[in-house]
Amino acid sequence: MDQEGIGRGRCGQPWPCGQARLALVAEYRDNAIGLFLYMAGLLYEAIDDLHRLNPSTTGDVTDLFDRFLGWPVRHHGGARSTTPP
Repeated sequence: MDQEGIGRGRCGQPWPCGQARLALVAEYRDNAIGLFLYMAGLLYEAIDDLHRLNPSTTGDVTDLFDRFLGWPVRHHGGARSTTPP
């Protein structure tokens, strides 16, 4: 995969690196749930890619989960709906 998967960004760091995170936060500044959904989709693709690359090992996906979904939770404090109940 390219920058949006298990690979590395242009900076050589695992994607999403600091610059990519800042860009994503800016792009999704008014849509935290959209950011979570986007990142969850990329997490799914990354897990699928890892399994395809080495099907005999499922591996521990905890690091991937934190890499794709942990930082938005820390940044946004969790996804909250902006619509009243």
